Amino acid sequence: MPSCVGEFDWIERIRRRAAALQSDHVLTGIGDDCAILRFDRDVLVTTDAAHEDIHFRFAWSDPADVGFRAVAAAVSDISAMGGEAAALFWSLGIPRGLDESVMDGLIDGVIQGLAAAGLALAGGNISASRSGVTLTMSVLGQRLPGGVMLRSAARPGDRIAVTGSIGASRYVLEELSGAAPSPVVTPPELAARFWRPPVRLKEGQTLVKMGVRAAIDLSDGLLQDLHHLCAASDAGARVDAERLPVDPALIRAGGDERARRCALIGGDDYELLCALPPDFDLTQWPGPAPLTVIGAFTEGDSSIMVLHHGRRRPEWETLGGHDHLKARGGPDGTT
Repeated sequence: MPSCVGEFDWIERIRRRAAALQSDHVLTGIGDDCAILRFDRDVLVTTDAAHEDIHFRFAWSDPADVGFRAVAAAVSDISAMGGEAAALFWSLGIPRGLDESVMDGLIDGVIQGLAAAGLALAGGNISASRSGVTLTMSVLGQRLPGGVMLRSAARPGDRIAVTGSIGASRYVLEELSGAAPSPVVTPPELAARFWRPPVRLKEGQTLVKMGVRAAIDLSDGLLQDLHHLCAASDAGARVDAERLPVDPALIRAGGDERARRCALIGGDDYELLCALPPDFDLTQWPGPAPLTVIGAFTEGDSSIMVLHHGRRRPEWETLGGHDHLKARGGPDGTT
């Protein structure tokens, strides 16, 4: 039913439900005009937003999943730097009269996302919206003593590697939005990757400790995000498509060709794409997510060559990825 709960009552509900999530970096959180945070090292700051009918539709999104994904998307930037996440600030725009169950679901999902990332909710804002629900997440953290990973630090000869598995989120999005070549029932294990993306903070920190200096999170698609790495590092890249870590369930559901296309262009995987230096010992990788080498950085001008079993696939090289201001057709699911 439409909510009669006011702004300050919702703030108090959120404060109570988030009270168990603590961080040593948060000295004063929800309840004052500003939060007070304390850090020992350089501070990392990132912001991400999710808008109704752009990033999600409640027609095919559970509110708790929307809240969880919004947290995971923002935290992923800290993971990509190899940093330690400390606190999140949540700004929420909601239409007047939004169903109370939707609001409660959003809060549940955000709390679950915070718990998964080990974050405290340090503050935020609630306002009325005339254009659907909007969630804006700002995450603060700090670098590790060993440094950070930057987009500009990849070098020719470094191996390209990715954590976990990729492509499932794109596949699920195509099924949900009607863009699939032949829609089928989405396997639950693939749907879970879309609705509840992984948090790779531990993997990012381990990469830094093992000497990796360049990475990016996969939010806009492997080819798109790899291009960002190449452009910032003044390098080219070769991708061996047969080595892409595609979930076997995705291949069974969509076939090998579609699975690898989804892996190349799909956003919302929130895995880490990184540059392994020549002396990186892959046998010492502790996980928990697997780390798979999929190619190498080359001398070049940020161009990317895609091979499949040794044969060049130029039609895959031009697939691109997601661009918020060029996307068409409503909710795209990518952040």
